[in-house]
Amino acid sequence: MLTGLLAVVPTTAYAEEGKARLREFVDELVTMQAGFEQTLTDETGKHIETSEGKVFIQRPNKFRWDYQTLYEQSIVADGQKVWFYDKDLAQVTVKSMNAALGSTPAVLLGSNNAIDEEFTVTDLGTRDGIAWVELLPKDQENQFTTVRLGFDQSTLKEMELLDNFGQSTYIRFNKAERNITLNPELFKFEPPPGVDLIDSTGSQ
Repeated sequence: MLTGLLAVVPTTAYAEEGKARLREFVDELVTMQAGFEQTLTDETGKHIETSEGKVFIQRPNKFRWDYQTLYEQSIVADGQKVWFYDKDLAQVTVKSMNAALGSTPAVLLGSNNAIDEEFTVTDLGTRDGIAWVELLPKDQENQFTTVRLGFDQSTLKEMELLDNFGQSTYIRFNKAERNITLNPELFKFEPPPGVDLIDSTGSQ
């Protein structure tokens, strides 16, 4: 999917439009909530699974990424820690924010770190009203080798990620709302009774 995008997006058209929309989005974003559909494909482009859910972001470093289908999972960051909850497995893994960097696209959207410090940014041009940028992590240990973001005139619409195993994750956002008041309780997480807790923060 990622390579297909490169073949169809004209890199010379609308020069720097993607970078301009990225800067505007990052500079102005305080909160965001949206629905999303996420599709995972393997290294050959074969479909693996599709899931749906909602994402809530409050910068800096607070977010909630709830998967409602195919499986019920949540990723919650409270500003200090990131909680990964899998309801079907009855398991919670908690990591420090620094340790979780790169492990989820919500970290990229919720962080206040300067994009240019973390990534090499390339403008990919505009197609069908969506302006694309490519982000290559400067940290070679990042879970994702390539991140692509697509913006319309108002907000982030699409996100594509290529991981170290060649798998591609494609996320399409819908009904996005920016800079609205979000309930602080969204960014608090208490492990449900009876779940297995794996604490990687060293705080135990």
